[in-house]
Amino acid sequence: CLFACMCYAWSGLFIKKNAMRLNPVALSSKSLLTASVLLLPMSLTHWPAEQYWSHPSGLVWGCLLALGLMCTGFAFALYYWLLGRIGALRSMTVTFLTPLTGLLWAHLFLGETFSSDMALGGVSVLVGTYLVAIPARAKRP
Repeated sequence: CLFACMCYAWSGLFIKKNAMRLNPVALSSKSLLTASVLLLPMSLTHWPAEQYWSHPSGLVWGCLLALGLMCTGFAFALYYWLLGRIGALRSMTVTFLTPLTGLLWAHLFLGETFSSDMALGGVSVLVGTYLVAIPARAKRP
């Protein structure tokens, strides 16, 4: 997990420095296509045993396509656009909100419990995100 976090932090800086001349939609498409090609062999060799002989329905493939294009693809394009506009550090603050939104959706749609510890953690995430995302104050002479 730590290595994944380090790679994610490094990638924002790398993309900001080396790939911002590309259109955010093109950059997002290339990223997702590369990831799909790299993950395809692993997904085929780890197909669930109970469904090995059956094929997923058209609805499943449609949902997978919609999730990939509309949700993930749009999110990546927006993220790359943010990188170009506000910089790597402030753009990465959206990742701070991921666990918080996951808790919110789990509570609203799955009936998961929401504790006071989670609320306190959520407030600390929001405060930290605000502190990182606000523009630097101008220095006085």
